[in-house]
Amino acid sequence: MAARAVTRALPTIRPATRIAALVTTVAGIGFAALAVSLSTGEFGPLHTLLVLVGLIVLSEAKSDLYFDGRLSISFMGVVIAAIALGPAAAAITATTVAVTGYTMHARDFKKFIFNVGQHNIAALAASAVVISTPVADHLDSPLVALAAGAGTSVILYAVAATAVSLAIALSSNQRPFAVFRELFQWMFPHYAALGAMAGGISLVYANVGTIAILLLVAPLALSWYSIRQVVEKTRNTLERLEESNSQLRSANAANSAILEAIPDVMYQLDPRGVIVEANAPGAAPPPLLRGIHFADGFPAAVARRIRSEIATAHRTGFVRLLEYQDEGADGRPQHFEARIVPVKGGDSLLMVRDISDRKNAEQARQLAEEFRRTATSSAPVILFAVGAQGTIELVEGQALERLPGAAGAIGRPAWDLFDNAGEIRTAMNAARSSREPVTTNGEAGGRIFELHISRTGGESSRGLIGVAVDVTERRRVQEAMVETQKLESLGVLAGGIAHDFNNLLVGILGNADLALTELDEHSAARATVQDISLAGRRAADLARQMLAYAGKGRLEVQQLDFGKLVAETSGLLRSTVHKGVTIEIDAPENESFVEADATQLRQVVMNLVVNGSDAIGSNGGRVRVSLRNEKVSAAAITGAYAAPDLKPGEFIALRVTDSGCGMDTETMARIFDPFFTTKFTGHGLGLAAVLGIIRSHHGAIRVESEPGRGTTFTVLLPALKLQSRPRDIASEKPGEWKGKGTILVVDDDQTVRKLTRKAVSLFGFDVIEAVDGVDGVERYAEHAADIRAVIIDMTMPRLSGDEALARIREIRPDAKVILMSGYASEEASERIGASPDAFIQKPFTLDVLKDTIRDVLDGPEARAAA
Repeated sequence: MAARAVTRALPTIRPATRIAALVTTVAGIGFAALAVSLSTGEFGPLHTLLVLVGLIVLSEAKSDLYFDGRLSISFMGVVIAAIALGPAAAAITATTVAVTGYTMHARDFKKFIFNVGQHNIAALAASAVVISTPVADHLDSPLVALAAGAGTSVILYAVAATAVSLAIALSSNQRPFAVFRELFQWMFPHYAALGAMAGGISLVYANVGTIAILLLVAPLALSWYSIRQVVEKTRNTLERLEESNSQLRSANAANSAILEAIPDVMYQLDPRGVIVEANAPGAAPPPLLRGIHFADGFPAAVARRIRSEIATAHRTGFVRLLEYQDEGADGRPQHFEARIVPVKGGDSLLMVRDISDRKNAEQARQLAEEFRRTATSSAPVILFAVGAQGTIELVEGQALERLPGAAGAIGRPAWDLFDNAGEIRTAMNAARSSREPVTTNGEAGGRIFELHISRTGGESSRGLIGVAVDVTERRRVQEAMVETQKLESLGVLAGGIAHDFNNLLVGILGNADLALTELDEHSAARATVQDISLAGRRAADLARQMLAYAGKGRLEVQQLDFGKLVAETSGLLRSTVHKGVTIEIDAPENESFVEADATQLRQVVMNLVVNGSDAIGSNGGRVRVSLRNEKVSAAAITGAYAAPDLKPGEFIALRVTDSGCGMDTETMARIFDPFFTTKFTGHGLGLAAVLGIIRSHHGAIRVESEPGRGTTFTVLLPALKLQSRPRDIASEKPGEWKGKGTILVVDDDQTVRKLTRKAVSLFGFDVIEAVDGVDGVERYAEHAADIRAVIIDMTMPRLSGDEALARIREIRPDAKVILMSGYASEEASERIGASPDAFIQKPFTLDVLKDTIRDVLDGPEARAAA
């Protein structure tokens, strides 16, 4: 260490320069020593010097490493040479020590230069002391010889140690004495003892000669070899101990780092439960915890459980676990796990871990599992998991029985469960490469499933999870809603057309009736006018069918025996159907009662039978008509064309079944469209009017058909429970009647207004006309005292009929008002706030107009009495 520290600052020397400097130095020192020896006459026998040099080389070659230097007896030769042979021999032996050390061990030229210098300085200093004192003359005394050897050796030691300490201190900025104490103080006894031995050898040499040196050095060498063995073993032991200590320190450091990184609180407890050692992150430092009983840090109940588990752990020799709850720093309950490990000697290791996050995660998983189980058991859904190969790994759900084959589907390809397997497989492949869920529809067993498929795991995952929702009923409801909206839209259109059409028919029918009253019985024009009236009435029937389809037809509702009505219509039915078509009727009387309009109900039966006859054609077949009382479920209503908000319950079911050609799905979807027909001879509204009538009677109609297998129409009407039998429908013939007074006619249509004025005048009344609602109110205000009744149209510009009615009633609350409209009375009632005294649906005949005016003015009883 000393040599390395001193020579750090020396420049690096090339090998050739090293050799030249080495030879020059050795030669220079040798010549210098020889010159000194010749000048003083002190050199000694050459063979003795050679023996010393040989022993020095041998001892230096066998020297042993000790700490950062070498422990050697080679300096004994320098001491002997300095005492017995003089300065030249001392210089030569000192140089030999340096050269041998450089050659055998150091091979550091800078260190060699330093060592040669300090060795020669020390050797010459020791020799100078010997020369300056009469030591050599008194070597025959053992004490003098020993003292001379020890002193010379100490001088060598002092000079060398001082030189090296100064050099190290200067290069490392340390105090020289501190360097000496650390590196060289321990060598003093070594140099003193071996120096005394060298003095003894010099005494023997003076009396015996060179051979004595060899005889005495041999035992010393053997002794030194033994010492070296002890030193070697000691050093090896120390090195092993140092290595073990280093490994132990590393292990302790690693264990400390691990303990500090572990979030668990750890206590080492003695048999009494007192803390011996602790590692408590976030708690008090370990020194403050030592000596405290562990129970002081736990709730009493928890401490008792831990104490019991400690006893069990030591009794069984196994680790014990327990979980407990305690309040955290924020006051909320936290979950902990205590682990007790028995240790030999009665100690215990108590480890406490905060498992709140794990418990919360477990609770969250349990909640999610319960939620999933509840969802799958209460909703019509199926959960499934699909592996990388597309096979089902998990399937469960309340709707499993709705998907054929799902219960035993584990291990099967997922798409095999559906009729549209290709579409499902394509959707699953798309889901594997998409970050978003893929939605598709699957069909199986006549049911429809909406599938939502998502990829599981990361980008490389090919597994899938999904949910299949049975949307069959929802689709049916949606289709029914779409159909209802379509029918409502068509109904609005049909109702609007019928309203305007009826206004036109008022003029046609009314003027035809007026013309007939004015023509002579034998007039040639009478037949023509009658044809006009007949065509107008047929047009009025078509308008009524349009209103019936729109659900806005006029209903004359009464209690009816449906079976009797069918029986009364049977003759007309048989005369209407194609030849070769047989009608079978199974409609018992006095069993099926409904509240309905008889005329419209006859039209329903008639249209359905005629439709069946047309489907059969001239090839021959049968149409069967049956009536039954049935309890209808919500599912049956859902699959039918039904009135809004129709509830399940008791219904009269009219079934009309034909053996005709049947219909495909596309045709069935359009059969209730106005004027739709599959026959070249089809005409009118047909089934569209049937649907409107049924819905206006708060019923439903269902169609079942397949191509080549005929068609069945099922009409459902709410059943009526009667306390007594309904009365028969009586036809009444009005008698002749004439009125008097003034009637106000209000209508924006000139044709209708003109016809109504003529008709009312024919009935014996004076007439005041008004062109709209505003004009009508003004005319009524002027002639209120004279006007007996007001006939007013419902739809007019500037002021509508209901607004005009309200203002007229403000002028005279008991004013008699008859409302006219192309809509039915029910539709008109929904449109107006006030109630008129009577309602006339356009188009109307003169008799209907006359009877309505008479009933308003005189009352229905007067007309019945007449």
